[in-house]
Amino acid sequence: LQSGSPRILKRMARQYTAEEYLKICGNLQVALDRPAITTDIIVGFPGETEEDFEKTVEICHRVNFAKIHVFPYSPRRGTPATRLDCPVRPTIIRQRTAILHQLDSQLQEMFRRQFIREKVQVILEQTKPPRGRCDRYFMVDCPPPNEPCHKGQVLVTSLSS
Repeated sequence: LQSGSPRILKRMARQYTAEEYLKICGNLQVALDRPAITTDIIVGFPGETEEDFEKTVEICHRVNFAKIHVFPYSPRRGTPATRLDCPVRPTIIRQRTAILHQLDSQLQEMFRRQFIREKVQVILEQTKPPRGRCDRYFMVDCPPPNEPCHKGQVLVTSLSS
């Protein structure tokens, strides 16, 4: 998504609109069983107003992302964005980043709750204790198996709260 504001998406020179993005997400949600839709959002892109940020938050609520990767804007030498006017103050960027991190936690929990008591496949990322990502993209703590396990192994477990 990067931003829910049509104005900011245009400033970012993105090749899609917020409405097109929402339509695609809606199509995914109709076609698939509870898909894990994730996004990257850049907070504090030059010129981002409070209204622009509120549009981003609104779309996050509408899509109900399974995960939001939040990136505070930072200028990269040689990119067109460094020539844009209206930089956003660092304190505002930090505040907005914190808001999106909190929203991400809430949406992740809502997404995960849909699958309580269902069996999921988990690819182990660590073995002591066994933990990894399930096929719905979120982290799952697994009960210790009866035999030794290894990273990359797939376990099947039921989700608990």
